[in-house]
Amino acid sequence: MPPNKVFISATSTDLGGMRQRVKDALLTMDCYPVEQTHFAPDWREVEQMLRARIADCQALIHIVGLRYGAEPNPATLPEGAPRRSYTQMEYHIGRELQRKRGDKRFRVYTFVLPEDFPYDAPLDAQTDEQQALQLRRRSCRETE
Repeated sequence: MPPNKVFISATSTDLGGMRQRVKDALLTMDCYPVEQTHFAPDWREVEQMLRARIADCQALIHIVGLRYGAEPNPATLPEGAPRRSYTQMEYHIGRELQRKRGDKRFRVYTFVLPEDFPYDAPLDAQTDEQQALQLRRRSCRETE
């Protein structure tokens, strides 16, 4: 029987060390860690690629820190589309799969890290809108 695949969703700059620790832990449990670190310039290609990568997994671990993270250019999004970082896109795709497949066939595990967590890099400048979007994500008030 092949190992379960688990997608790791977290921003790279500040949570690279945490991602590595999660990968190491998954490997000790005979799980295969999956992650995406490079993105195409067009959001449609990114979404399609993420859907395929995550759909091939049995679970998604979503680690939420202080950083909003990289995102598609908001000017290229269709009217009415929510503004989301790539990490937030991963979370929403995972939740959609969980609803479709059911909890026994796909799970999303979310970990919200405290402000005083030892992040890999200091929080860089973010726009007010990015800060608000991440605060909503951290407080779990973001809409599905």
